[in-house]
Amino acid sequence: MTPLSITEGATEAGDPRVSNMLVLLQSLDADGNLNNGIQITQQISDEVSFSAAELDLSQAAADFNSKLAKVLDTLETAGAFSDTDPRARTVTSAADARAHFDRSTSERIVVATEGGELRGFAASEDTWQFLGVPYAKPPVAELRWAPPQPAEPWDGIRDAEPGLTSRHRILTWKVSTKEA
Repeated sequence: MTPLSITEGATEAGDPRVSNMLVLLQSLDADGNLNNGIQITQQISDEVSFSAAELDLSQAAADFNSKLAKVLDTLETAGAFSDTDPRARTVTSAADARAHFDRSTSERIVVATEGGELRGFAASEDTWQFLGVPYAKPPVAELRWAPPQPAEPWDGIRDAEPGLTSRHRILTWKVSTKEA
């Protein structure tokens, strides 16, 4: 089930209702990490429900974003987001939201790595990409000024979506169609 599949009459992610829903969901992700799915806490859900009359998915993107920004500000002030980014939460751009949606719903491949299984996506007809693969533990708290520490392995399959490239490797494999 996706925002596209549940929006009556929508045929593409560019439909304003679908686009606004993608922006809403990705902007509200509790930990700000779309790699592990979109997490909406009870506190976030309650605030969105309280503001639902103003968050009309069929309104123009600029109007929707303006009203969503107010909700994000309220949630930020209340400490509703668990990410470690010190910057205030902002509205995800429609282009970024649609790009993430396109990657998330594109053809996928799973590979095994030393850290765990990794799901990449088809970047083109002959290229698989694995983005946002952590090479080190996040440099927070006692690790802030320490040398990079190896990343922890993970359980399950990690979706390889873009992260902060300054802290993440970008792996790209070109698929050869020639036999060895």
